[in-house]
Amino acid sequence: MDSVALVAGVTQLLPVGVVSPNESADPTAILQSAVPATGNLYVTMGADLYASYQLSKQFTVLGSYSYLSKPLTSYVGQFQNYYPYHKTNLALRFNDPPSGIFAEVRHRWTDAYSSSDVPPFFTSVPAASLVDLTFGYTIPSYSKLRLTLSVSNLLDHRYQSIAGTPAVGRLTTLQAHYTL
Repeated sequence: MDSVALVAGVTQLLPVGVVSPNESADPTAILQSAVPATGNLYVTMGADLYASYQLSKQFTVLGSYSYLSKPLTSYVGQFQNYYPYHKTNLALRFNDPPSGIFAEVRHRWTDAYSSSDVPPFFTSVPAASLVDLTFGYTIPSYSKLRLTLSVSNLLDHRYQSIAGTPAVGRLTTLQAHYTL
């Protein structure tokens, strides 16, 4: 048995429902799920586009777009639609290594999608337009320590990223990163 068939077989046995969270370190990540009740894997097609442009030594503009098609297979059973078909990101990044300051403001947009094929939810997830802010500081005389404050959903817009789950709001994290 080849390794692809082995991975596909094991994946079908696992009760996995995989989503691409907006808070992911890779916001363009698009993942797939298997439906263990039927044992079928659903095939989709998609595309990710990413671009960045350095405005100056300190400023960079970044953008991405992700598209994922509806299932291309027609197996009997329920397809668990837990993901949007369109997602975008647009960011402005500032990085000044001599001063130790870095910052980023990001706009994330996720398209609305319907999970009407998934009992008992039979619901739609509305589109979400969110703003994130990150600010960090590396002490120039002690470059092994970096402090980062990140605020996801800065404007505290209540949004639902997965059908059947509660709406979430702002998430603030403070991180200390020490390089050995």
